[in-house]
Amino acid sequence: MTDLKLLVDIGNSRIKWAFGTSAHFVAQGDVPHAAGGLGDLLDSALRPGEIRIANVAGIGAGDRVAAVLRERFGFRAVFAAAAARGAGVHNGYTDPTQLGVDRWLAICAAFARFGGP
Repeated sequence: MTDLKLLVDIGNSRIKWAFGTSAHFVAQGDVPHAAGGLGDLLDSALRPGEIRIANVAGIGAGDRVAAVLRERFGFRAVFAAAAARGAGVHNGYTDPTQLGVDRWLAICAAFARFGGP
């Protein structure tokens, strides 16, 4: 298994992606939803060991992208989700899923990098 990860952000208007390791990104791109595909991502010769997805565009969009990636790379993606606690951060929402996963991940990453608010 490789330490190369494929990170995918399914936003409301665009799908952004990056191949990377813990040290740096090696390739990245984006495509509007209206394009109906994943663009250069599917043509890449890179083979990730993991696929991680953050999705705010709804279940249907997430399922479609995950199915295409499973067909292309041969394994399932893992979807990120907001939680009550994680990475040293407490989610203040009564229902933790009310905080968008994109914002949750940004907060966790900022806390990991800077060690505080």
